Amino acid sequence: MRHKALVEYLLEQTENIDYPEDLIWSAIVAGYDIYMLYLVKNPAIWKYEWHGLGNVVCMALTQNNVEILTYLLETIGADPGRSLESSRKGDMFLPLEWAAYSSTESNAQLLLKHGAIINGTNALQLAAEYGRLGMVRLLVEAGADVNAMLDSNDIFHGNRDGSQGTALHYAAERGAKDVVEYLISKGADTRKLDRSGYTARGRANIKGHDEIVRLIRSHET
Repeated sequence: MRHKALVEYLLEQTENIDYPEDLIWSAIVAGYDIYMLYLVKNPAIWKYEWHGLGNVVCMALTQNNVEILTYLLETIGADPGRSLESSRKGDMFLPLEWAAYSSTESNAQLLLKHGAIINGTNALQLAAEYGRLGMVRLLVEAGADVNAMLDSNDIFHGNRDGSQGTALHYAAERGAKDVVEYLISKGADTRKLDRSGYTARGRANIKGHDEIVRLIRSHET
């Protein structure tokens, strides 16, 4: 608290709000309560990016800091990933993709509420791949296309695993039965081929998920 009070006092003594990126990085390292002091003085600093980390929206998601994420989106108007050109975590994941992979459903809902795009991203595939049924359901209900595949020429995702597929392909390969059942109930095409020519059932078969193979086959007859 002493450090926060001192920083707050020093900021009040100057009118200069053109803060260099290394100073803001130091503030983040010191703690988000310190970063917030600078953010209130100059809201534009949310746009600062650090290689491999993205901007502070990405970092707040990584640390599951709901307070700062909410402030950034609702008060500052920070970009939650409104386009494929938005800041990315690890130079690859858009905020919603990162949320689908490792953050909470409430954080994903917050991103969606403020305009994060779904289709054209890898969010649904990531949620399906990691067996996150609640996240898969949330994304589908928000408009995710269950039969979508990424553009193989996308510079971020084109070489992700060499065999891009639909969410069903990833769920089947992982053996996530509940996700497979849900996606099929929502119209997932069980016969669609991935970029390497495999169906979801073919991927499940390669991985030895016999129950998934039988489940998908039951929907193909």
